[in-house]
Amino acid sequence: MKINSIKPVTIAAILIGMVVVILYAQNMRAKALRCAQTLCEADQLPKYDTLEYSPFKIDNRIFLAPRKYGGTNGALGFYWPSRAPMQKSQLASEFKPSSAEHINNFYDVAVEIFIRSAKENIPIEPRGYSFIELAVANGWVEQKINIRQGLVEYRMKHLMHGISYLDHVDYFVATDLHGTDNMPPVATCAYARPDDRGGSGFLWHGVWVGINMSQKHCMDWPEIYKETMQVINQIKEVQ
Repeated sequence: MKINSIKPVTIAAILIGMVVVILYAQNMRAKALRCAQTLCEADQLPKYDTLEYSPFKIDNRIFLAPRKYGGTNGALGFYWPSRAPMQKSQLASEFKPSSAEHINNFYDVAVEIFIRSAKENIPIEPRGYSFIELAVANGWVEQKINIRQGLVEYRMKHLMHGISYLDHVDYFVATDLHGTDNMPPVATCAYARPDDRGGSGFLWHGVWVGINMSQKHCMDWPEIYKETMQVINQIKEVQ
């Protein structure tokens, strides 16, 4: 059949059909990407205690998190220094709720834990203690401070070679602990920018764990790391 013999109505119908197919494929792809990180209607959950656990999904893997620590969309946490679970703020004497006189101090006393996809959220190598070793080898460390038994601070110099993330940043190393990479866990704080947040991140059973906290808590890093592990080790993967 010659192209010029096809009626305009037929051509329009063919084009519309092609657009519909393309849009459907795009929608299905978007849904597949979304459902890889979010619980969807097709997901089969086992029976579980809804008062004790909160389900979430990462990279097509379904987990049950202890609800008292949070768990929605992989977000958990606890208060410091009380270690009170995020959903039990009444047990945290350090937490001051909002009132007519002031807003709450959540970000001053909360240690937030975010479970995320390891395919999208892992920082570039080297990271953690491997980065500390690189910094020491290259002379990027301004000062090494032995704060106490089990906690060492590495204070970086100012903007070497345009590497902005080294600009007056402190790395706190829990020297007596072994992280999930079998190396000492490391937290980052920027002493030159006191309003910034401190934190850490590491791989755990194939997912990325991010920690966000007030920089003042970096002095308690070994204890906070152990409490973080105590929390996330309560997470169960649905097989």
